[in-house]
Amino acid sequence: MERFRILLVVSFLVLGIYLVGSVTRSFSDSHDTKESFIRNSNGKYWELSGENLQAAIDDLNDEPGGTVWVGGNLTVSSSIEPKSYVMVDFQNNLVMLDADVPFLEVSACRFGAIKNVKVEVPEDYTSPVILLYNPPGAVWADRVRYMVFENILIKNPSSVSHEYTGIKVDIRTSNMAINTFRNIQIENCKNGLHLKSPGPNGWGNGFQFENIWVDGFETLVWFEGCGIANKDFNHNVFEAVKGRASSWTKDGFKNINGQSNHFDQCGVSNWEAASSPNYDWSISGSAGTAYICPTRVHSISDAGSRTRFCIPGLR
Repeated sequence: MERFRILLVVSFLVLGIYLVGSVTRSFSDSHDTKESFIRNSNGKYWELSGENLQAAIDDLNDEPGGTVWVGGNLTVSSSIEPKSYVMVDFQNNLVMLDADVPFLEVSACRFGAIKNVKVEVPEDYTSPVILLYNPPGAVWADRVRYMVFENILIKNPSSVSHEYTGIKVDIRTSNMAINTFRNIQIENCKNGLHLKSPGPNGWGNGFQFENIWVDGFETLVWFEGCGIANKDFNHNVFEAVKGRASSWTKDGFKNINGQSNHFDQCGVSNWEAASSPNYDWSISGSAGTAYICPTRVHSISDAGSRTRFCIPGLR
């Protein structure tokens, strides 16, 4: 009977280790539950770490994919790479970056989502927090499409270091389309959004930027394109993208390019705080049929064609 009891205990211990995957200790009856770990819809569990988060994502197949839940705060020292058809829900927990690398580096990814996370950047951080990237020589399979990023707070505890970018879309070749950024707050940065398409072989269309607030910035939204028709950023919607200017603010919506971009209820407040600003709205010569319905306008530079402002007295 004693031998049977020992075998039974050993069997349960082995089963517990198998269930938690890379977890090196069993659950504590008084403190730990499965919800406090990283877990995925394959039924596996991991201790809280950046490496284990990536393992939980990679454990899911491209199709049908699945969900990863993060049950507590964690520290990340290398970029997390999302995967097609996989949703990562941080459940409003905090991610602390301890290296100057993007929190998310997104490439060759479709129909995935990142939700409900607070990200804290370190002192003197210069990288983009969220990077969507098509490398030089990218092909159709490398495109980023139908991704969703929502309910994200990017925290900068430093009052003097603001050299990072909140969201950067960098298209070297091929294209990106129909990605959504929703309900995002960014603190004290260099660029809130940086949309880069140096071309002439790439473009970004059909993005939705909705309810984004940037508190302290040099440039709120920066379009950096190649100036070739239909090769920049086209048919994108910016809805309630707003920012509060600081002493180092230079530009609001800078160098808008591409065709038929739509800005609704967007603008910059506290413009008078900027010590030497340029324009809160500037439209490049490669822009066509931009529709701008701002919350306010302080200064405009418009070299585009058929720009329409829904403000009395402005075209």
